This record gives sequence, structure tokens and C-alpha cells, in this order.
Amino acid sequence: MVQLANRAAEHHQGDRRIQIAALFRAGRLDEALKLPWTTDDRDSRFCWEWSFQGLLRYQKGRREEGRDLLDQTFKLADYMDPAMPHDPGSQVWSDWTYYVQEHALRKEAEGLIR
Repeated sequence: MVQLANRAAEHHQGDRRIQIAALFRAGRLDEALKLPWTTDDRDSRFCWEWSFQGLLRYQKGRREEGRDLLDQTFKLADYMDPAMPHDPGSQVWSDWTYYVQEHALRKEAEGLIR
């Protein structure tokens, strides 16, 4: 899976988000933590990247930092959600795929935090 993610990242201009997500899913948390973030702007609307970063830190025992990232992501998603189901032309969520991905990650994060 990690090799496939690396190949995919090559075709997306070295998009580290894909690599970090694959490393996280493969349980290679230390490697994932060493990679630089794709974005450092919390208003970038890349919710799923922030969710993976929060989950990663939470699972590595950096619970306060992970929880802070997840809480911020939850707030951003809550802000963006009202526009999605009611306005198909909304640009708040760039597409339905990101909406679904973020909500799946949120459910996972909420289960982990409990």
C-alpha cells in the first residue's frame, strides 16, 4: 500500500498527504511523523489531511496535540457542512468525495477519543 501511495504521490506533484495517509494506515507512524505537511495553513480546507495528522499524533501518545488538531478539524467541517447538502453548487467543500472522506475519518477519530 505504501509503495502504491508513493507512486500516486509522484503523479500528484509529490503530494505528501497521500504518503502520510498510507503510512498511517500501514501502522508506520514514526515514518509518517517525519514527513513534512503538505499545508501548514489551517484554513486550507484539507480537512482529511488535518484529521490524519491528528489521529497520527493521538495514536503516538501526543494526545493533547492530536486532540487539538482533531477539534479544529471538527469545527472546520461543522462550518462547511451546512452548505454541502443544500447547495450542490457550493464551493465550500470542493467535492462530495472530500465530504465523505472527512466524515469517515471523523467517525474513526471520535471512536478513538472515546
